[in-house]
Amino acid sequence: MRAGDAAAGRTLGDLQMRSQTGAVVLAITRGDDHVLLPVGAERLAVGDVLALAGTAQALADALRLLRGETVASADAVGAVDAIAT
Repeated sequence: MRAGDAAAGRTLGDLQMRSQTGAVVLAITRGDDHVLLPVGAERLAVGDVLALAGTAQALADALRLLRGETVASADAVGAVDAIAT
């Protein structure tokens, strides 16, 4: 997390990363501390390093979400894919 990232100061629950992007936060490194499998109440801070899992698109969308940029909801994308097939 960099200074100016929109996600700094927000909780993982606030971000709804998995439902918005399809990516999952596996761990957070904060200085010498490590949070494995963080819960929704975990608040992100400038300097945090996040370990994410997901498809290439999900990871790109997660980065946009963390920066405060608009992303298409993973649920909406899945619904469009289901309709198209």
